[in-house]
Amino acid sequence: MNKKIVISQKNVWKVLFFFCAIVALNVPGSIFYNDYSENLIVIFGVIEIAITGLICIKSSKLNSLLATGIAEFVTPFFVVTVVSCVSAAVIHQTSNVGDITQSFIRAIQIAAVFIIAYNAVKKFGKISLDILLIAGCISYATVILRVISGESDVSHLESHGFIETTGLLFIYYCLSKSYSVSQKFVRCLLCAAILLLGGKRVAWLGIAWSLFVYFLFFKIKERKDRIIKITMISYFVVAFIYLILIKNGYFSLILARLGVADNMRLSFWNFFRDSYELSPFYLGRGIQYTDNRMILSSTKGALRITNNVGIHNDILRTYIGWGCIPFLYYYYNLFVLNLKKIKRRFNNANIWLYFAIVSYCFVNYMVDYMITYIPFNLCLFTIGLLINIEKQ
Repeated sequence: MNKKIVISQKNVWKVLFFFCAIVALNVPGSIFYNDYSENLIVIFGVIEIAITGLICIKSSKLNSLLATGIAEFVTPFFVVTVVSCVSAAVIHQTSNVGDITQSFIRAIQIAAVFIIAYNAVKKFGKISLDILLIAGCISYATVILRVISGESDVSHLESHGFIETTGLLFIYYCLSKSYSVSQKFVRCLLCAAILLLGGKRVAWLGIAWSLFVYFLFFKIKERKDRIIKITMISYFVVAFIYLILIKNGYFSLILARLGVADNMRLSFWNFFRDSYELSPFYLGRGIQYTDNRMILSSTKGALRITNNVGIHNDILRTYIGWGCIPFLYYYYNLFVLNLKKIKRRFNNANIWLYFAIVSYCFVNYMVDYMITYIPFNLCLFTIGLLINIEKQ
């Protein structure tokens, strides 16, 4: 007797999300790596935005998780984009229209990635993170195989961006109370293996700091609000001291004194020293401003580089792009307002977990290029949405 194989609609969606994750993660050095991933994900995300919008119109209501996620991650990015682009056009009178149009495209990318994360969490819950991890492991396994076969050299194991993204998964799996000890062990072991092979110092530094912050809250529960305020204020103070040191050339002196190699980063940062002011009246030039300058032949000649690279410093990049007040607004929303929203709905564990996650982001933002990086944001938004619905 022939038995029919029944495939549930939910499993079909899981398979589709898995392939979407393969494309979105776009692990450098893997057999799946391509130059079209970013465009494909944006197209897919825009389609999902249209479908989700039609569903909301038809039902005459906005899903509470969708509304929360938009308020936490999408709206702030659009606000700072509008302000900085108006500043670029009116105040700085930019001659490169791409500073404006491409900055808005970045905002659309954020919305597209968010809606993909939202629909995944809505359909699969915490399994959506497992799908991302599996897709990442399969992609990274091909990197390892290519290195073993001699097709690629060991440097490809760094897989820039993917390793930092894996750090987000490691922190969530490690700290979330939604998993049993055995479930945590398997997931954290996979993440740790990738992190060890990748050897990204910023990822390990970010993990160490986020775990320290989390366990500090855990040990001093009665003073948690004070610790959060002190830590939050410290982030803003550190960010502006960091900008002042870079702007005035002191940071390069400190690194030289300590004998720390900067891997060309200081050259990138110093190149834009005259492009911004440390003033509340500076309102930005658009998030794409530095990216557009870094790909110019004149810039490459001045910096003696051949590849298209970013400035590898999201704190500096977003300050130049957004300006002082929008910069403060965006990070205040990320570090403070989102915490308050979570606090109104859940217990302390959710607050600590969220702050551990954004603490990891802050460390990465200081020396890397993650704030508009699609794989990083896909995991960040997925985790952020899970924290908003799962009681820890």
